[in-house]
Amino acid sequence: MKKTDTQTTFYGLKYEKRQQLYRAYYELVMYVPWENTQDKMFLSNEVQAVLNSKDLHAEIDDRHSLQCLEEFIIVYKEMYVDKKVAIPGTAWHRDNQFAYSMYLVSRHNRDLHLDRVDNKGVSKAQFEEADNL
Repeated sequence: MKKTDTQTTFYGLKYEKRQQLYRAYYELVMYVPWENTQDKMFLSNEVQAVLNSKDLHAEIDDRHSLQCLEEFIIVYKEMYVDKKVAIPGTAWHRDNQFAYSMYLVSRHNRDLHLDRVDNKGVSKAQFEEADNL
């Protein structure tokens, strides 16, 4: 089982890192068929034993656990290397394309918003020179 480097709790991480860990878990659980529990499907017996031990797992009672999500991201990365993540043509692939498109749009809209904030709510008209005008 991977030992957490510097952080000891999930909520002690920066927002972006929390989102990355949770997204890997979410994608596995949503798009890979599993039976009984997600832990039994994706995690080894050794890892499950650690995660079920109150002595070894500090966040056992929390909704999200850094140790647990780190184990899921290891599985996700292994599946990625084996080319089993978001295979083209699957719902998983289409959903990732949509999510990335929305990320780009929100980033673009944020840039426009910050530009308007800098200019007291007014969008600057910017024109590029064209030979035919």
